[in-house]
Amino acid sequence: MLIDLGNLNMAEIPDIEVRHVKVEAELKRILKEKHTVVSLGGGHDYGYPDGSAFVESFKNPLVINFDAHFDVRPMDHGITSGTPFFRLLEKGVKFDFVEVGIQSQCASLQHFEYLKKKKAEVLSFDDFQKSGKPFSEWAVKKLSKYLKKSRPTFLSLDIDVFSSLFAPGASQSWPMGIDPTEFIKLLDVLDKKLDVRMLGIYEVSPPLDIDDRTSKLA
Repeated sequence: MLIDLGNLNMAEIPDIEVRHVKVEAELKRILKEKHTVVSLGGGHDYGYPDGSAFVESFKNPLVINFDAHFDVRPMDHGITSGTPFFRLLEKGVKFDFVEVGIQSQCASLQHFEYLKKKKAEVLSFDDFQKSGKPFSEWAVKKLSKYLKKSRPTFLSLDIDVFSSLFAPGASQSWPMGIDPTEFIKLLDVLDKKLDVRMLGIYEVSPPLDIDDRTSKLA
């Protein structure tokens, strides 16, 4: 059974940090009731309250972020779409973290070094291209050590991980990127092998879209 909990009223809560607190508290309640959550819309900054509620709700949690960017910028300029996983990794809660689809033109070496220090794993789009394999096959092999045993999993999907051919309406779109057909194949494997408790889809920007292509994909 699907239950639509409605939209977050942005006008009623103008402060982004207060919004995040409200979202996190609501998600903790929902996850405690053993529901599976699909979170739609907003900047990737919402990956933090979604992820925070998730890692605090389960033992041995796994977070997989599909993204062209690392999104581990420090908080020098406050909360942005680039800060969710920096905030999550600095939270002090233990979880395994994997970044998939990172594109080199979007990636800072400093952020890569930060992720290495945090024991995170990076599966880059460049490595995928060099493999010559279909994306789903390549990703399943690369993620194989995480697929041996079912565990609570949060899948964070930044829509800009897909090529702009499929997702032009992203706040940051790129000509290169993952093919959605291959991603769906991978998603099917992850759903069967892991206990996926939350899926977040972020960065869809309808004003930038063409024929609702990106919204339909999301």
